[in-house]
Amino acid sequence: MDEFEKMEERRKTAKQYAGSALSGLLISLAIMGYSGLFSGGNTTAGIMMILSDAFFVSGTVLLGVGLLMWVAGEGMFDMLGFGVKLVWDVTVHHEWESYRDYKARKSAKPRVKVGFLTFVGTAFILLGAMFTGLFYLYY
Repeated sequence: MDEFEKMEERRKTAKQYAGSALSGLLISLAIMGYSGLFSGGNTTAGIMMILSDAFFVSGTVLLGVGLLMWVAGEGMFDMLGFGVKLVWDVTVHHEWESYRDYKARKSAKPRVKVGFLTFVGTAFILLGAMFTGLFYLYY
């Protein structure tokens, strides 16, 4: 792999991390707004509780999606996908392939990397834990 390909790979990875962090922040901001953080009149402990909830929920969502994508990439849901595809192919196209061919075709595709989702999700959960500690400090 030459230097240009390495740089493009790093740029792609940075975009994945930035996109997932932005998604987590948007989820957190939505939860903060729904919980009344921006309406004022909150105590310091109340603010810490809202921040804790917001970051923990968004981190759990990101981590859960990342783990679900990892499990799906490992082939856990291949039988379910094959069944849905088989029903569709039989009813619409009137042709089908065997499970062995389906599995070989699926394993020939490159695996999607999902480590960035689990890393960012874990970071958001740790932020939520930090705000939980601050909540108990100010409570």
